Amino acid sequence: MTYKDRLKQILRIIFYLFVFALIAYLATGALHDIDWESFRQAIGQVTWPRRLALVLFALVAFSFNGLYDWNASQAYPMTASFLDRLKVGWISQAFSEFVDIAGMTAAGLRTNFYRQAGLTSYQALHISLVNQLASFLGLVFILLAAGLASLKAGLYWPLLIGLSSLIYLPLFIFGDRLKKVRGYLNKKQMQTFDMEAKLRYIPISILDWTSALLYFLFAMASFNPGFDWGQGLIIYASAILVGIFSFVPGGVGTFDLTVLLMMQEAGYQKANILAGLVVIRVCYYLVPWLMATSHLANDWHRAKTDRFHQTVWSNLTVNLLAATMLVVGVLISATVLSPGLFERIRFIQPLLPFIDQRLSTAISLAIGMVTTILSLGIHYRIKRVYWLSLVLLPVACFLSLVRGFPQYIAIIIAGLWLVLYANRKQFNRESLSLSRRNVSLALALSFMVLVTTTVVLGLRVIKIKGEFIFNISLLHLPFYLVIIVALALLILFSQPNRPSFQPPSENEIIDYLALGEKYGTSEYSALVHLADKQIYFSESKQSALLYRPAGSNMLVLGDPIGLESDFSNLISDFATYCHTFQMAPAYYEVTPKYLDIFCGLGYLTVKIGESARINLESFSFEGKKNRNYRKVRNGLENAGLEFAVINPPYSDQVIAELAAVSTAWLANRRELGFSLGSFDPNYLQTSQIAVVRRQGKIIAFANLMVFDKQTLSVDLMRYQNQADIDQLMDMLIIQLIAWGQDQGYAYFDLGMAPLANVGQESFSRSRDQVLKMVYEYGNRAYGFKGLRAYKAKYRPEWINRYLIYTDSTALPQVLLSLYEVIHRS
Repeated sequence: MTYKDRLKQILRIIFYLFVFALIAYLATGALHDIDWESFRQAIGQVTWPRRLALVLFALVAFSFNGLYDWNASQAYPMTASFLDRLKVGWISQAFSEFVDIAGMTAAGLRTNFYRQAGLTSYQALHISLVNQLASFLGLVFILLAAGLASLKAGLYWPLLIGLSSLIYLPLFIFGDRLKKVRGYLNKKQMQTFDMEAKLRYIPISILDWTSALLYFLFAMASFNPGFDWGQGLIIYASAILVGIFSFVPGGVGTFDLTVLLMMQEAGYQKANILAGLVVIRVCYYLVPWLMATSHLANDWHRAKTDRFHQTVWSNLTVNLLAATMLVVGVLISATVLSPGLFERIRFIQPLLPFIDQRLSTAISLAIGMVTTILSLGIHYRIKRVYWLSLVLLPVACFLSLVRGFPQYIAIIIAGLWLVLYANRKQFNRESLSLSRRNVSLALALSFMVLVTTTVVLGLRVIKIKGEFIFNISLLHLPFYLVIIVALALLILFSQPNRPSFQPPSENEIIDYLALGEKYGTSEYSALVHLADKQIYFSESKQSALLYRPAGSNMLVLGDPIGLESDFSNLISDFATYCHTFQMAPAYYEVTPKYLDIFCGLGYLTVKIGESARINLESFSFEGKKNRNYRKVRNGLENAGLEFAVINPPYSDQVIAELAAVSTAWLANRRELGFSLGSFDPNYLQTSQIAVVRRQGKIIAFANLMVFDKQTLSVDLMRYQNQADIDQLMDMLIIQLIAWGQDQGYAYFDLGMAPLANVGQESFSRSRDQVLKMVYEYGNRAYGFKGLRAYKAKYRPEWINRYLIYTDSTALPQVLLSLYEVIHRS
């Protein structure tokens, strides 16, 4: 910054300080003797319909500001829509007229918006400048009208000012034809506005200024009995000129002080004048600014919260909305169900003299119950509930006034509507489908609600009259039937439509296997052939995971596969996908390899067991300590058993023998799923199978899985008990270890020992301690300890396995969902 620029800045600051000091001095003198009690009475005596009209009129009048940007942007090709152009004009003007600090001016906001729409900074600045100049066109006609009105009072100077201002019209229309102006526009690649666009500015500006003038007159007439609108026109025009030439943003202080002094001189009460000015500043300036600020904050928030784990503020906002709607619904219902609140119905006579009080009571109860139910839909971000709430809340606001609520309740409901609308893009979920099961449950729940309400009202009657009078005729039944159906539909609409399981397509399975072939598979990748898990691909199609929806959770099995650098995007995208359906992602049996990615994205972890992995390079059958391995291996040969690894495709006879072994092994037990394979001929046809034969007949088998291109494992391991042969499963495992060594594999994976070594320390977290209790007390039913001891005899490496989830409160539901999908038949 040069010395000259610094000097200009200092002089500008001194000038503003002087202006504000002068305003403060004059305001102190004008307000020192004001009767504040009269001011409060002036505010309080305005009826609620008039207050509502003051707010709505202000918003409508202010909305014409957006037309400037719509007209100006016609000169440039851009990507912004018509509504976006109106919106940026509205928001920019809200900041410009309310406060001009921290760079949040109309020019700054417009420049940022139009740059995003494809314009250069100079082109955006040109639109801002032209809009600013065009905004004074309507003022010319206001000044001219004020000059004509002043002739009745014998004043001629206002007319002279109005006539003098007419020179602004040709300056605006033909100013860009000046040589220097045209040269500057061409240099900065700015478009010259055509004559049609310039002429369109005139009616736009007249509409803008006329609406602002009418609002000023309406507000002042609301607080000043006998207000002369012609006189108000002269006062408004004079105050606007003072505000403009004070160079104070929005004319804050100067406009108000001029109006106060001139109207006081005209004989109006100071308290009433001040009440009108306060309402104008709040409704026409503060409310639009708050709405613009809320919209900008919401846009900024959405830009920063594209990922699910960064939507804390979004969730908080929606949950607060839902909680507020719940409270509002309960309060409205309580006025019907509680006798004491009926005494507060003091507005019903002047407002609704033609409506029976019982009808008002019934409507209030209905609105209260509906609002209470819809709060659940707001919590779940249901689109239909959002639109219904936008219609319902104004009715609730009206009823809160009719039923005698404190006035702040109506203000809260109105604010709730504004916040709801400002967050409209958060409500993007579909409601529950109208299936037979869902409708039946909703009808049953609605019937219970109706019965409960009837019981409560009956107890009320007993309390008041001392007896219960049952007086329901058959004519009432259709009415109650309609209520039940309506409540059922509301309950259905308030529930999110969560996706049901859809088997993966053949192409999806092929693409998933191709990723595994290219980058390596996880230990559960082979289960994709069972088609009992869906496949989610990243946007780049370079990574994928297996998952299944269950309740309110999306359960992912094992590690993702594909390009590791794409895993973070995959996990974030999947979280966003889950969030769309109000579901939480959870990852089951994740290895330590990718914990950093999950922790970095804000997930919680809990250890759920240990996986046993044998190092085939160091495993040996030699030596004294390994003699048991040799004994088992020799036992297979001594018993006349044969071990072999067979390759697909398998004949019907082989499949039949495998099925017989599987049926004998299952006995009366059910097949498990999700993380475990089940006997499926099509699934078995996709991998090699290790078999043990006796006299040519298969008595034991295990289908083989290879993952990470170097680890051998098994899924189904089943056998028929042989009365004269012990350790048949050990024989199969030992032979597989030896076969794996011969084939060059590095590891043999024995699978997980659930809950092993979880919560062993005294300082372990409470959730780990709970899992330890499950391990200890569930051992009798599930044999946790025996399973780990069995695998430990092969002296494996123990590798932790984790459950990854989003929230500590979600863990119980995740565990229940896992139990459900694993034990699914």
